[in-house]
Amino acid sequence: MMRAVIVYDTWRPRGATTTIASWIAEELRLSGFEALAVRAGEAGLGHVELLVAGSPVYFERLLPSVLKIVRSAEVSTAVFVVCYAARLGDRGLRYAKAMYLRKMEEAAGDRLIESHVFKGWLRKPPKGEEEKARKWARSVLERIVLA
Repeated sequence: MMRAVIVYDTWRPRGATTTIASWIAEELRLSGFEALAVRAGEAGLGHVELLVAGSPVYFERLLPSVLKIVRSAEVSTAVFVVCYAARLGDRGLRYAKAMYLRKMEEAAGDRLIESHVFKGWLRKPPKGEEEKARKWARSVLERIVLA
């Protein structure tokens, strides 16, 4: 069985980033992976074939703890950011990709297999966001199979 770790960090333990990481881990498990979602401070990459790393955006910044893990990983890596600006239409999504997702992609370097921006939220997930996270997890699996 292939192993994956979903590493994220957050200031809000029950917030959007935690929820999205859980959805991704669950989808990977449904596809036959051994997958665990853990906060960056608890992460040990050990013997995994796939790293999925996610960071929220706080005050225009990604969390350094996640970037550090992405930079040090030596396995296939998928990255995501959770950004409230992505809720503001195409312009907000383009901004999130250019300002935040690009930094995660650069940290992953040639190990990058997939990347995505998810919409952040304060109270409840936007309609369809869970299915988007699960669909993205399946696309990550397709990439690792092809890699």
